[in-house]
Amino acid sequence: MVAYSQTIPLPTLVETVEVLAARSAVSLAKELNFDQVIIEGDTEVIIKAINNGGFLSSSFGHIIRDIKLLSSAFHKVSYSYTHRQGNRVAHRLARMACNFSPFQVWMEDVPPDVASIYLSDLPE
Repeated sequence: MVAYSQTIPLPTLVETVEVLAARSAVSLAKELNFDQVIIEGDTEVIIKAINNGGFLSSSFGHIIRDIKLLSSAFHKVSYSYTHRQGNRVAHRLARMACNFSPFQVWMEDVPPDVASIYLSDLPE
């Protein structure tokens, strides 16, 4: 498990931020030589676009192509949509991004401010 927070200058579209975050997550997983990856996102249109190869002619189509190319490095990769309340850890990390350096990674751990949320999301 890896948790990370990265500052992304705010573009005009929320979808662009979401697709950039997905590409960063896939890129980090590849750098860490992960074999199996699960990427969750709370923007359904982006998850569908990654899974189906849609929106390739949009302003973020080139980023989706990058994600698909990076994904070929994994034995197993899945992209799944989760409602915001099911993605509370990612939401908290995004809110915390402005308090960290431009890129912060936690290996086999999560930041203390996120630990309680993470533990409550684990299956019993």
